[in-house]
Amino acid sequence: MKLLCLHGLGTNSDVFKAQLEPIIRALVSVQFTFVDANIECPGDVEIAKYFRGPFYRHWDDTRESVLECYEYIHETMEEDGPFDGVVGFSQGAAAAATALLRTQNADPTAPPLFKFAIFFCATNALDTSQEEAALANVPAAKGMRLPAIPTVHVVGQKDDVFAESMTLYELADPRLARLITHSGGHVIPKDAAFARKMQDLIEWAALASGGGG
Repeated sequence: MKLLCLHGLGTNSDVFKAQLEPIIRALVSVQFTFVDANIECPGDVEIAKYFRGPFYRHWDDTRESVLECYEYIHETMEEDGPFDGVVGFSQGAAAAATALLRTQNADPTAPPLFKFAIFFCATNALDTSQEEAALANVPAAKGMRLPAIPTVHVVGQKDDVFAESMTLYELADPRLARLITHSGGHVIPKDAAFARKMQDLIEWAALASGGGG
C-alpha cells in the first residue's frame, strides 16, 4: 500500500513525518510518501523552534495558487505514484479534499484520484468551480460531495477549525466515512492507543476501497 502525505500550512514534509511517526511504526508494510507543497512561506512559530525550514503552504489567497496546487498534486501522482490513498493534515487535508472534489465535479463518471483518504484536522476544502479571484475564501458548499470512497476524519474537540473539519465530514459518503474525535486541539495524538486505532482505520479504508492491506 502506498500513501501520499500532504503536510499542513507553514510546515514541511519533515514535520508531517514526525507528526505521523507512531502511525508509521504501526504500519510497517505501508509506504508513506511525503512531499513539500509548492509555495514557500514563513514557518509556524512553534514549529520553527524545533524544525529547520524552508516551510511551505499549498496555496495563498489567489485562485491561481489553488489551481496550481491541484496541478501539483497531479504531477506528484505521475512522478511518484500510483498511490492507493492520501493522508493530509490541516491545509494538506484541505488540498487533498479540494483535488478530490474538483475531479468529481468535473466528471462524476471519472475514477477518483485516490481509493481512500485520511483527513487530520482539515481546514475548508475549496470550490474550484467558482471564478472568484480569492478562491481560498470560497469553501466547498454543503451540497457538494466527495467521491464515494472510504474516508477517515480525525477531529480535535478543542481545535479552532473543528467546524471546518466537520463540514468536510458532511461532504463524505456517510456509508464510507468514519469520524474520530480526540480531546485535544490542532494536533495528531501520538499515544500508542491512538496509533493502533489509526492502524485499524487505515487498514479498514484500504480493504473497503478494494485495495487490500
